Amino acid sequence: LWAALAGLSLQFKELNTAEIALAAIEAADKVLFIQKIINVESEKAKSALLALFFKRPQEAENIYT
Repeated sequence: LWAALAGLSLQFKELNTAEIALAAIEAADKVLFIQKIINVESEKAKSALLALFFKRPQEAENIYT
């Protein structure tokens, strides 16, 4: 159930909720990456980083350039 919450939270860019859900399933590497995204001020950069999280590098590049 936590994994489903994490996935939906990431889709809707609810990063704080995703962080909690990922922590509940002990996905430490993902929690650290989400924490880094949360600390980024630029919404454009956040979107690009989320695209990378979802393994869509071409989309990330298009967003950021």
